Amino acid sequence: MLPNTGIGSVILESPYYGHRKPRRQRGPKLQCVSDLLSLGNATIEETISILRYFNAHGHGPLGICGFSMGGVHAIMTAGVCNLPVALVTFLAPQCAAPVFCQGALSASCDWDALSRHSSSINWNEWNCEDEDVKHRLGRILRITDVTRLPPPPCPWATILIQAKEDAYIDRRSEEVIRSSWRDYWKAFPPTYEYLSSEDYGVETRWVCGGHVTSFFNQHHTFRLALRTAMQRMVTEEVADAHYSEC
Repeated sequence: MLPNTGIGSVILESPYYGHRKPRRQRGPKLQCVSDLLSLGNATIEETISILRYFNAHGHGPLGICGFSMGGVHAIMTAGVCNLPVALVTFLAPQCAAPVFCQGALSASCDWDALSRHSSSINWNEWNCEDEDVKHRLGRILRITDVTRLPPPPCPWATILIQAKEDAYIDRRSEEVIRSSWRDYWKAFPPTYEYLSSEDYGVETRWVCGGHVTSFFNQHHTFRLALRTAMQRMVTEEVADAHYSEC
């Protein structure tokens, strides 16, 4: 993606897509709710394995990026990988629940099938036995809420990119994510003496466009953010500190 800047990239093909798509699955639409959760878990675990491999072989600095759902997985991976990594997300929501239950993708869900199969699920475990299937699905998909996990380990090298006309993602999603990270850092203050703001350097960049148009028209913005985040990982005044703190 950035061959002229000395930044190499590894693109992970998501489970359930491309060559990893199950034989019974037609197109990109997942067959089961559990497939979405398995996809996320596998993506996070595989990304952590890749990061650890490069770290063990002396490559760095390291970074993670992702678009939309991939951005959610990137945030989660950064929070649990226990490695100093830059993080750049492109149009990432806080959680999958609003997108599938109220948002643009709600029309693609087979609600009749979910209603038929809901009788086989022990809803007492989810504390939602009296709710309709949409609310039940929303409860399950709260597992994908990025605020359930720790914030990124290197906030000064974290950039969130959001679109002003995004019809898939609520504009409040970005603020919820950053507010959650602020609360975490208040409870567990990091010792970044060179960063004094409450966000410890986390940056949000807004682009003009929607969810799809931004993907096609904002490549330069995405590349610039990636380059900036990686440069911040090796800036002279923070290079020694962040590797000892993360």
